[in-house]
Amino acid sequence: MEDKYDVDIKLNSTIERPDMPREATVSHTQGQLFIKDKTYYLRYTENMEGIGDVSNTIKMDDTEAVVIRKGPVSMRQHLVPGEETQGVYHNPFGQMTMVTNTKQCAILWDSGKAKGHIDLRYHLKIQGEPVGAFKLIFEIQEVHT
Repeated sequence: MEDKYDVDIKLNSTIERPDMPREATVSHTQGQLFIKDKTYYLRYTENMEGIGDVSNTIKMDDTEAVVIRKGPVSMRQHLVPGEETQGVYHNPFGQMTMVTNTKQCAILWDSGKAKGHIDLRYHLKIQGEPVGAFKLIFEIQEVHT
């Protein structure tokens, strides 16, 4: 059985980079949340300035997440708390290797209230160089039409 929700998404993003001030942003978009057999799929499109639209899917269950981006920027980032995982990041300028050390990966969804959040926290290296500590909080609320 599959549940589907049209949702508003508020993304609170914090990045702490080496030797730079902390960067915090908040963005809003709409997307869809699918729930099938205890696996959650959050899908939305992100407009990246100067690059174009990128399709994003976050696939999560109780133990791990996979972030999939398709478009001018593409990647597949596997997040497993307490583990270091590898991936590849593609952008208009080329391909780069990624190493992700996941600190937290959690989803809370209240079907009765049709709202919840996704919490992703990880350290990222690209081409072997530390990029920073990332904290992504997706606040998700069903859109009532």
